Amino acid sequence: MYSGLIRDKAGAQSTCVIGNTRSDLYQEVADRVEQKLTSGKYPPIVSFMDKEGVERTVSTKVEALSMVGNFTRSMTKKNVMTVPYSVSMRGMKMQNWEVMFDMKLQGKSFWEGDEWIVNYLWTTLTHEAIFEIVQGARAGQEYLKEVAGALKDVAKWYTPLYGLPIIQNSYKTETTRIQTIIGTLSIDEYTTEVKRQKQLASIAANYIHSIDATILMYTVEHAKGDIGTIHDCFLVHPNDGDDVVKNYKEGYVEVMRADPLKMFSEELDKEGKVEIPYVGDLNLDDVYDSEYIIS
Repeated sequence: MYSGLIRDKAGAQSTCVIGNTRSDLYQEVADRVEQKLTSGKYPPIVSFMDKEGVERTVSTKVEALSMVGNFTRSMTKKNVMTVPYSVSMRGMKMQNWEVMFDMKLQGKSFWEGDEWIVNYLWTTLTHEAIFEIVQGARAGQEYLKEVAGALKDVAKWYTPLYGLPIIQNSYKTETTRIQTIIGTLSIDEYTTEVKRQKQLASIAANYIHSIDATILMYTVEHAKGDIGTIHDCFLVHPNDGDDVVKNYKEGYVEVMRADPLKMFSEELDKEGKVEIPYVGDLNLDDVYDSEYIIS
């Protein structure tokens, strides 16, 4: 989605939006992390505060060397899937703790040294690799957050093609507690004050989902036969598969040609204070020749 929005050709290639080969972004990220590990392009030391409140600085060499040759695509998957939706570094670390725990249960742990440092390197290098490969995702996120950060009210925009209103209801609440004979009842009521942190944290995910949903609507609207949808999957009769692919490509191109970010800017940044980060080298017509944009 970001690749189409800002015309990021390299990102489009890595995410199968264009091209006739099946790109594997998870493996690309894993390979980039491996390159960083083998070439020594990782933080050589890490500083942190221990449980006693003493600042410590330790080397990461043992942990980094133990990761060389062992970093796989499955270790990048959760981070790659959620970075476009503005997952925080803390969120990425929590995801990686889960993967490490599962690997230990399966007897697949390979790392040496301090597990905290392993997670730190894992998260830091994966984060760097993702944004080096899919640069459009970072540019798009930063743009959306900058526009949302300047708003005095909640973010509201309209989708391309169908003009559906999307309202990000990020108001603060006030809680009233009432004592009853069975316990305390809490009643939350919305105020008129915007919950800025929540607005910033969720704007990228909500915006991208609204674009994704618009393409889905186009695909369903133009279906010739029965069609069902589950999350990011389409359910159709086998003979209708090619039509779904054709409709999806048309929907993608139609939505991106409507210039959604320009619409977003005109609605929420009327003075144009935040520049839209167009890359400008993606030819949307190439989408029609993609073999694996939906497969």
